[in-house]
Amino acid sequence: MLRGSLFAFAPMFAASMAGAAEPQAAEPPRPSFEPVLYRPWVAGESLPTPPESADAAPARLVPGPEYARRPYQVSAGIALLPFECLASRRACGSTAQSVSFGWRTTPHFAWALAADRTQLTAGNRYYLALGARVFAYERGPLDPFLELNLGGEVATEAEGVALAGEIVFGLGLTLVEHLMLAPTLAFRHSEHRLGVCRSALATCDPWSHDRTYWIALGLGVGAVWGPPH
Repeated sequence: MLRGSLFAFAPMFAASMAGAAEPQAAEPPRPSFEPVLYRPWVAGESLPTPPESADAAPARLVPGPEYARRPYQVSAGIALLPFECLASRRACGSTAQSVSFGWRTTPHFAWALAADRTQLTAGNRYYLALGARVFAYERGPLDPFLELNLGGEVATEAEGVALAGEIVFGLGLTLVEHLMLAPTLAFRHSEHRLGVCRSALATCDPWSHDRTYWIALGLGVGAVWGPPH
């Protein structure tokens, strides 16, 4: 009987051994594209919170170091009057020297005290004025500005003082942390009829009916200091 039992279990044992010897089938590869689960939005439901993205640096209009603006600036410059060669005033070859002090209350605004000496063929002109500057950028290597000042102009040939004003376009370029270079374009206008002449009548009469206006191309170098804005 024992032998019969062994013969009965032999086919079952052989089948199990054959199944173990066969390799298992590999799982099918996952598809490269999987559809996104979508459910229509129902009115009244709150919108899901968008996933947080990595903080990206803001786009910059002008590349370069992020120089901060400082409140105090002093500068000196020279200028030429090339367009006067085309005028009838015979001021060709005239030059000007200038100094200025600026107090920058905000990154976009500053008060300015300006003084310069212009050498004309008729005589020297001295100018002292108080003005305001408006700046385009609050930080960066470029610092373009527009300045409007108003003051008085002294003419040595007539010993006269006249009301004068000036508009200045400048492009400041920060070379290092506390040093700037600025090409400028200035337009000057003075009204001698709104002035006082202390010379002889023969000199004051034509001077009082005259006016001064010119365009100057200049280059200034300045130093800035103080706590950054």
